[in-house]
Amino acid sequence: MDWAEAEDAAAAVPEPAETPAPARPRRRWLYVAAIGVLVVALLAVLYWQLNRRSALAQARLTTEVAASHATILDAAQRGDGELFVSFLSGRDAAWSRAQERLVRGGGFIDRAAFDLHWTPAAPVSPTVTLSPDLRAAELTAPQAYVVAIGNGLTETITLQQTAIYRQGPDRWLYSPPEEGFWGQAQAMGNRYVRVHYPARDADIVEPLARDMDAALAELCRLVGELCAGNIFIDLTFSTDPAALSEYRTPQDTWAGGSKLVLPTPTLFGRPADDAAYRALSRAYTSRVVSAAAANLAGWACCDRVVFYGALRDTLLSQLGLRPAPVGAADYGLLTRQPDGLAVVESLWRHNQATAEERRAVATVVDFLVDHSDISIVEMQRFLLERPDESYWGWVARVTGGAYGSQADFERDLLRYAGEHGAEGTLH
Repeated sequence: MDWAEAEDAAAAVPEPAETPAPARPRRRWLYVAAIGVLVVALLAVLYWQLNRRSALAQARLTTEVAASHATILDAAQRGDGELFVSFLSGRDAAWSRAQERLVRGGGFIDRAAFDLHWTPAAPVSPTVTLSPDLRAAELTAPQAYVVAIGNGLTETITLQQTAIYRQGPDRWLYSPPEEGFWGQAQAMGNRYVRVHYPARDADIVEPLARDMDAALAELCRLVGELCAGNIFIDLTFSTDPAALSEYRTPQDTWAGGSKLVLPTPTLFGRPADDAAYRALSRAYTSRVVSAAAANLAGWACCDRVVFYGALRDTLLSQLGLRPAPVGAADYGLLTRQPDGLAVVESLWRHNQATAEERRAVATVVDFLVDHSDISIVEMQRFLLERPDESYWGWVARVTGGAYGSQADFERDLLRYAGEHGAEGTLH
């Protein structure tokens, strides 16, 4: 075989086929992927279980906080100081003592001193917000209050009450808030009132301050020159529960002073809607106006308290802060029972009176205000500046000597009552 034939024979031999790549690396990646999916699934199941356990734990703790609050409210409503104290935190002794005073005085929930009367309502589940470490909770619960709106009618408003609870050895304890709860101390000044308040309540206090300033401006318009430079009020909205315990009776809201303290709205109860805000504004503004009037009149508790109180209520009515204290039914009663005038005179030197007797005094005061050329504050000043003055002497002064005798005054009063009275009885 020559050289050429050898080349042809070599060319005719087929080349060996390529060896396919081994399948092991591909199978390895599939295995890793499957393991990854299983791990992710396992982690998802674990995450779901942890979330479920956390949700169940939070639900359980929320129920426990609400149960402690229900016990606190029940103890407060029954005046059970011993039970109440057993659910109090001991972190702040002064705070705890103030809360105990509120319970024993009936002012833990009720706001009767401000004419907001607590009323039991259908239970509503409170809102409970747990801290990240699940050791503390902020609870907010609505409470219903009845407010008089005039003509024997009332409306019910809702204030949101806030409470802080912390875990104790065997129960959740009612506790003082941390400092950061209230935020920075703030202040704002208007023409007649300057207010100091915590940042937490700025959204409510700032419009309240404007309402107060407007009411004091109207009071100034009513009293004229007597107002000049004598009406400015410096008001602190306090975070201390002792500020609530200072107001046990309506008369506690009458006192004068240029520096006043009121419980900040979160302590008193934050308004749930516009109607509740208006009720809160009237309550707080009445306190400020009462103080300004007491300052101008020179009143100190409890001089001529029955007559002074009737004049105060009429003044607040003039300013739109409370309903008219008397109506046609009161004048009608006086027409049918003219001997009530002798009862009114007998109360001149007394500081105690029944509700019906106070209504009779209020009816006479209403007539006097309508028939006098001087302001109510001046009538209050006349009431106080001569301690030994007789009832008739005061009436003669506030009416400017328009009547020759007490009998003439009473005849005119009864004539007026007959014209403005209506059939009815006192409620």
